[in-house]
Amino acid sequence: QAADLLRKAKRPLIYVGGGAKHAAAEILELAERLSAMVACSNAGKGVVPDSHPLSMAGFSIRHEWHELLDAADCVLAIGTELAPVDSFFAPFEINASLIRIDIDPKQQNERFPAEVPINADARATALALLDALCDLPERPAATIEAEISAVKQRAQQALTAREQQHMRVLDAMRQVLPGDTQVFGDPCQLVYTAAFGFRVEQAGKWQYPAGYCTLGGALPCGIGAKLAKPQRPVLSMIGDGGLMFTCQELVTASELGLALPIILWNNEGLRQIEDGMLEMDIPPVGVDGVTPDFSMLARACGCMEVICHSSESLQQAILGALQHKGPTLIQVIEGDSWLTQG
Repeated sequence: QAADLLRKAKRPLIYVGGGAKHAAAEILELAERLSAMVACSNAGKGVVPDSHPLSMAGFSIRHEWHELLDAADCVLAIGTELAPVDSFFAPFEINASLIRIDIDPKQQNERFPAEVPINADARATALALLDALCDLPERPAATIEAEISAVKQRAQQALTAREQQHMRVLDAMRQVLPGDTQVFGDPCQLVYTAAFGFRVEQAGKWQYPAGYCTLGGALPCGIGAKLAKPQRPVLSMIGDGGLMFTCQELVTASELGLALPIILWNNEGLRQIEDGMLEMDIPPVGVDGVTPDFSMLARACGCMEVICHSSESLQQAILGALQHKGPTLIQVIEGDSWLTQG
C-alpha cells in the first residue's frame, strides 16, 4: 500500500525523525529514487545531509516551508512523532496521504493519524520500499530542487537582524568544524537559529532538547559525549543565562582535561523569554539578571577563555579548543561590530 501511494504521488515528501538515524543511507536512496523533498524534525537533522539539494534541513520550524508541505500529495514520515515541539515556531498541518513508519504503534494515531501505518524498523522498511519501487521510472528532480532552493532563499531574506548575527557565527563555525563533530545545543536564540541554519551532514551529530527547555544541559551533555568518545570532536553551544545553571561543570571538564569548545552566546539576559513577554504585552520580569564576567569565571574554573571579535578569531579559537587539553569558553557578544556590519 505504501509503495502504491508513493508510486502514484506526483509530489512526495519524506519527513524524518531521530528514529530514522540508522537508516540514513537507505532513506537518501529512497528520496533520490522518488525525487522527494526531505524535511526533518530537530532529532532528524543530518539523516539526509542538510547540503543535499532535496533536503529542507530543519526548515520545518519556518513558515516559508508550508507551501511545499501543502503542495505534497503523499507524506512518508519515518521514525518521527511529528511532535508540536519540532515546529513550534511554525505549526503545520498535513493534508496529504500519510504513511507512518514507527516501531511504536501508539504513534500511528498521534496528532496526524496514518492512512498507511507500518509498525516496523525504519531501515528494514526503507529497504522493502526500495525493493518494491525498483522498477520506478527515473523522476526529474530539477523542479523540486529549484523550489526548495527558492524557499530557503526566501527564509534567508526573512531573517531578523538578530538571526543574521547568528548566521555569521554558524557559517564561521561550519567552515572549520570536522564533519563528524558532535554538537550539543542549549535552549538559546543562537541554537534556535541553528536548528535550521547550521548545516549537519551526518545523522545523530546534532543534539538539542527542543521543547524541554533544559537550560544548561549542553555543557554536561558535551562532557558526557567527550568521555564516551574521546577521539570524536565535540562542541557545546549555550547562552549566558543557560550557562549559569551548570557553570560548575566547567570545573568538571577542566579536571578531566577534556578538549571541549563551548560557544557562549552572550546577550546579557534571557532574551527569548523577554521577546515572548513583549509580544504578549507582558512587562518583562526576571530576564535581566546580573551578568557575570565570564572571562574571570572561566579562568577561575581552570578553563581557557576567548572573546571573539571576528569570524577569523572565532575559527581560530575553535580549532585551538579542539586540540587543547581542557575546556575553552569562547564568547561571542550579541551586537558586536563584526556581527552587525554589512
